[in-house]
Amino acid sequence: MFPTSVKNTSVLSLSFFALHTYIYPSSSLSYNKKAVVINELGGPECLKLVHNHPTPQLRPGHAIIQNQYAGLNFIDTYFRKGLYKAALPFVPGQEGGGTILAISSDDNRDSTFQVGDVVVYGTLGAYAQYTLVPVTQLVKVPQNVSLDIAVSCYTQGLTAHYLTTSVHCGMLQTNDWCLIYSVGSGTCQWAAQMAKIQGYKVIGTCSQSKAAAVKEVGAC
Repeated sequence: MFPTSVKNTSVLSLSFFALHTYIYPSSSLSYNKKAVVINELGGPECLKLVHNHPTPQLRPGHAIIQNQYAGLNFIDTYFRKGLYKAALPFVPGQEGGGTILAISSDDNRDSTFQVGDVVVYGTLGAYAQYTLVPVTQLVKVPQNVSLDIAVSCYTQGLTAHYLTTSVHCGMLQTNDWCLIYSVGSGTCQWAAQMAKIQGYKVIGTCSQSKAAAVKEVGAC
């Protein structure tokens, strides 16, 4: 069973990219790409849309992904402010999804991934038209799951799964009450649904503005 009802999914469609600038799909890599680049640390004003950012060069153990969606997560603000370190300048975004345009020859012999596969990934550099991603970070998207859902549940969904299956170390049993703080957030809406699937009774805290969405995912 796969929970897909999340009202606070944080995912940006890169077909409508930053300030209404379109990115048109291409069958081959162009020399330059559109990307959001951070040249100095600070607030949102440090996010700069660049139209001629160099396209990543393929390296062993990597694939080049043409992004369709990029996840928007709170961790992105940590990199932007410098709480988490990245060498300047850099392209932010820790989560994305799209199509494999190129893959290193060694990895192409492995039938796990092929050019044309639709994948999601978690690595820095997703706010861009193309991203160089280690093959070990790629996950194929099942045909019955839309790419926007797959991207939105990659970081938040895996975090929610970890919190509802591993953190409590078996302390919760079926029909036990499970208290989830900030249950209106993206991650915790996933967690509420996963907890319900496992047979827990869910109660949560949230703002009044998110109360309706919280009730939809089964929390009291």
